[in-house]
Parts: sequence; C-alpha cells; structure tokens
Amino acid sequence: MITRLGFAALRAGIAPPAQRLVTRYQEQWAFKRLLERLRITLLLDVGANDGSWAQSVRLMGYKGRIASFEPNPTEYENIRSRAAGDSDWSAECCALGSAEGTLSLNVIGSNSVFSSLLTPTKTPPVSKVVPVPVHRLDGIWDRLVGNDDRVFLKTDTQGYDLHVLQGAGERLKDIAGLQTELNVVKLYKDSPHYLSVLEFLESNGFEVTELRPLHHTKEGFILEFDCFAARASAMTTAAGA
Repeated sequence: MITRLGFAALRAGIAPPAQRLVTRYQEQWAFKRLLERLRITLLLDVGANDGSWAQSVRLMGYKGRIASFEPNPTEYENIRSRAAGDSDWSAECCALGSAEGTLSLNVIGSNSVFSSLLTPTKTPPVSKVVPVPVHRLDGIWDRLVGNDDRVFLKTDTQGYDLHVLQGAGERLKDIAGLQTELNVVKLYKDSPHYLSVLEFLESNGFEVTELRPLHHTKEGFILEFDCFAARASAMTTAAGA
C-alpha cells in the first residue's frame, strides 16, 4: 500500500518532504561507526577551518585525541577557543602538503571555508593572500603519533588534499582510515581529477566505504564528493554483521 502511494505521488509530481536532519543523522551515524570499527585513537584534522568538524566529532562521543592543522591565523584562533579545556585536542597554525616550505594561502573573505593554497576558479574572489608554513605529515609524524595509536586522517584543503596524502610518504600505510574531498568540477587551478585521487587511494591499499555528494551545480551536476576510505585489514566486523 505504501509503495503504491509512493508511485502515485511520483506520477503526480509531488516532491518528497525535506529530511535533512534525518539524512545528517544517518551520515554522522555511519561516520561514528567507521571510527569505532577502525578503533581510532587519533584524528588528524587537516584543513580544520574554525574547528567545527572536530567539535562535532567530540559531540558524537569520540573520546580519543585530535590534532588540528589550520593555516589561516584567524580560523586557528577560533580552533583554540573551541579546544580550550580539552587536553586531548591540540592545534597548529600551519598547512600540510607534499613538500616543506612556505606557500601563499588564498583567503576567501566571504566564506573562509573555501580558502586554498591553490588558485580558485569558481569560488568567491580572494580577499587577501597570507604566507603560511607547510609541513609534510611524515616529517611531524613521530611527535604526533604514539606506538599504539590507530590513526584516521581527515583532509579538507580545497583541492590540495592529494598533496597532503603524498606528504604522508611511507606513513600512509600506518593510517587506518581517511576522509578526503574529491572535486568533480575543477574548483581550483591545478587541482587533481577526482578519479586520479581514487586511483592513488586504491593503489595504496585503501578501499572506499562511502562516496557522499556534497554540492551540486544549478543544473544538477555533482561538484564534489566526501570520500571515506579504510584499510580492510584495520576494520573489525560491524555489530550485527
């Protein structure tokens, strides 16, 4: 009966009701379960922006350590404010990439979440350029990661994620799972094609657990995905499986 009503609504052109809260809950639940199945003890939050992502992970019940990295000095101060009183949440004002050095951060004033080390092509205009230090993940690994840590890498660097992954070097094999953005539409100059990023992940032993569409063009085409991936050897059996 319900199925027939559903098809009748489709024939009549009735749009489904908005259920963003339910969808968001399902997304957060899937992510929480992934962290649990990987038994994560350390989250590397690269491109942390104002720290809201890390804070949401805390709110969902994650009790392990978090290390946030944000090159924008203004947003870095926001992270420090959010992390105040949380002894297991550290923050550094720097970027991570494939080479040590200093690069120019293109800051998007109207929405700093779009700020990037790459030149934007389809985002709001750059309001200022800030020189920022860049480190390789494998160069700072030993002071971040303990012998018994199980690491999850989240990288949200607006087209620069592949550089972050490459900067992990041989330590990439010690990362149990990750979350990274895949640009389908080239939003930044010199950003890699999303299929090349997937090929890189698969060639380094990761398997995709979820591809989550983030934004669409006005014509309905996907702009980018959130990609979740993990090593099969690191996964425990899901409850009830």
